[in-house]
Amino acid sequence: MRIPLDYYRILSVPVKATTAQLEQAYNDRLLQQPRREYSEQAIVARQQLIQYSYQLLSDPEQRGDYDTQFLLTMQPLEIPEVLEDGDGESEEIIVESETVNPLLANPTIEIAPTQIVGGLLILHELGEYESVLNIGIDAFNEREAASESIPEEEVSWDTTQEDLILSLTLAYMELGREQWHRREYENAALSSQLGVDLLQQKSLFPHLQQELEQDLAKLRPYRVLELISQNPTNSPARAEGFKLLQSMLLQRQGIEGRGEDRSGLNFDQFLCFVQQLRMYLTSAEQQQLFDNESQSKSAIANYLAVYSLLGRGFGLKQPELVLRAQSKLDYLSAKQDVSWEQSIAALLLGHTEKAIYKLKNSPDPSQLEQVQ
Repeated sequence: MRIPLDYYRILSVPVKATTAQLEQAYNDRLLQQPRREYSEQAIVARQQLIQYSYQLLSDPEQRGDYDTQFLLTMQPLEIPEVLEDGDGESEEIIVESETVNPLLANPTIEIAPTQIVGGLLILHELGEYESVLNIGIDAFNEREAASESIPEEEVSWDTTQEDLILSLTLAYMELGREQWHRREYENAALSSQLGVDLLQQKSLFPHLQQELEQDLAKLRPYRVLELISQNPTNSPARAEGFKLLQSMLLQRQGIEGRGEDRSGLNFDQFLCFVQQLRMYLTSAEQQQLFDNESQSKSAIANYLAVYSLLGRGFGLKQPELVLRAQSKLDYLSAKQDVSWEQSIAALLLGHTEKAIYKLKNSPDPSQLEQVQ
């Protein structure tokens, strides 16, 4: 089978590499060892490809033949160019392009079926995770289909299939982290989840599954912000963002809870995340979110619910929402100074004297003038 590699890239050397550079690169590549989870068969296959690349490029005759196939010399191209003469009429003339010697766009090499995992290992080391997935998924599916035609009692698990699963899992992991770095949070989550699903399906490499699940947990705050900030109200994507947020709150045991959601956010960082998220929430969404959270007697959730209730009560002309905010403020007043908020609630309900009274007894009487 053919894979998208060339012998220069296998050794990580330029096309014009000297004999000394080839030898140094060859020794360096052999010193690099794949992850310990790979089988001896996979490690040997990788070494075979590295050794063959070095032997071929170290032989001047073989390297010359290979370079002839590897390099493409383009002939001068005749490109028509339209010019206008002094009378405004168009005239077509022929212009020759410069002669260049670019590398072939997608060079490939032939490898034995037993070297498939060795090739995937080298592609992974080169950071070509999508190529690993394209080739590895086809090879994995072919082997799965072949095993289905064999009686169950005769099926034996071989190291190649396990190596393929390992290669695919690591490619999903690294691709997901690249996408995360590019701020493609949903794509990153999809890549990580595909890796988790594959490992769960085969009950292999639990430590890698745990690592992928950790990535997914750390991705959740980014996904929540992206899904809610970039999608309209009542859209499926926005609903998915709220679903992820609720799962975080459940694991944290509320806004002020001490549970662990594996996001890596400490208490203060999570509060900053919630405040940032508020910028993209409608007043109805804030009321639903923080009102539910305030049932756990969270002071922060109650405080945030107050503002959403006051905003909706004023905007929708629904005094009952302001009254609900007022009852929450009565609960909060035992723990902190909420005179300003109580005054606003009283004003919205038309209780001017009560609003002034609240501020007169406030530790900060400067706000009284604004209300008067």
